[in-house]
Amino acid sequence: MDSALYLLFAILYAALFAYGMTVWAKDSARGFRYLLLLVTAALLWDNGVLGAGRWIGEGDWLERLNRTRYWLHAFVTPLLAVVSLDLMRRAGSPWARKPAAMGAAWLFAAALIVLEVTTVTWSVKLKPVYEQGFVKVRLINAQTCPLSSLSSDQFQSPFWFSGTTAGRFRNVGLIS
Repeated sequence: MDSALYLLFAILYAALFAYGMTVWAKDSARGFRYLLLLVTAALLWDNGVLGAGRWIGEGDWLERLNRTRYWLHAFVTPLLAVVSLDLMRRAGSPWARKPAAMGAAWLFAAALIVLEVTTVTWSVKLKPVYEQGFVKVRLINAQTCPLSSLSSDQFQSPFWFSGTTAGRFRNVGLIS
């Protein structure tokens, strides 16, 4: 059953990615918020591999596909810090418009990438595990949790509540 859910999520992410690409193509004021398309593509890959693992079975191919999941996570998830700042700029936040803010977001994202690669991804060792009807490859040598995702989430949270109003979010397209 879980395989079907992961495949359903992959299909939904594919639709979301296609929609995002059409919005990107029509947008005359493109910005860093479209890095979210990379995150969506990584989630499509992640869910597709988890969903197809049952049919791929254990072996080198499944391990390579899952290793790619970890590398995508390490390089793409931290970009959410930059996406968040770009959305704050579009929402009209004065401090987010300062060049130093964008520089800080990029530095933060770069630091998270280095942290994730050096603590988890570079030396990742994987082991196939059968869970609830699907094959998942799990870390067997993890020293830490995926810090980049935790830190990116913590970095984004204050942005959503820092002096912006729902009216400003309507202009960004987050609230219809």
